[in-house]
Amino acid sequence: MSWKKLGFAFLILLFICGTLTTIGQQPVMAKETKLIIASYIPPSYKDLFTPTKMFADYVNEHGKGKVRLEYFHSGTLLKAEELLPGLMQGTADMIFHTDSYIMGTLPILGIIELPFLYENMEDASKKLRIGSPLYELINQELAKKNIFMLATLPAIPQYIWTSNKPVRKPEDLKGLRIRTAGRVEAMVIKALGGASTTTPSAELYEALQRGTVDGALCYWGTVPARGLQEVLKYYTKGYFAAYTEEIYI
Repeated sequence: MSWKKLGFAFLILLFICGTLTTIGQQPVMAKETKLIIASYIPPSYKDLFTPTKMFADYVNEHGKGKVRLEYFHSGTLLKAEELLPGLMQGTADMIFHTDSYIMGTLPILGIIELPFLYENMEDASKKLRIGSPLYELINQELAKKNIFMLATLPAIPQYIWTSNKPVRKPEDLKGLRIRTAGRVEAMVIKALGGASTTTPSAELYEALQRGTVDGALCYWGTVPARGLQEVLKYYTKGYFAAYTEEIYI
């Protein structure tokens, strides 16, 4: 972990905790630090976009004159597949990203998505909180690539959604083509007897409408964000995998 990255982490955490104060009631004259944040998440994903926007707004409001975050969302600076390389190359100082996209490069993140690892979202929040054993384990591995996971949202359960056939038991998945976003999700569907496909999220509506895909393994926010309620009829509830968004520096 470089001193620059450690400095960024320390600076941001100070603002989050509200511990920055003036010394001797005298204004502190220091050059404002500008950091670039990038994300591919658009505002239509309200549950994911809103907290990231609140994070940037909070730091900018409370860090005036000390630190300023320039937030580029919706892939305007870096597309989903460009975020991690962009972070490592210095195009962005910080990224908001979902682990399924970068698990190939950072396989330790697969542990976050394991099926039935969490009892509920409260349990997920506890297991992924800053300083938890799981949090520390992940950052020990990420440090080998000079990356640090600052924080994460609670891991949201991913359900099995289908268009024409409800899934009540593993045998019901036989012959169904289920869209998955990452390696763990694909392994889950395969283990349950289904076939995994990697249709891009933006093309999922059309694929379901045409019948080239029979369903998806995804968290509930994807459904309204992509209008999938118009082409999906059933869902099977369970922590078949987990979905979350992290802050990386």
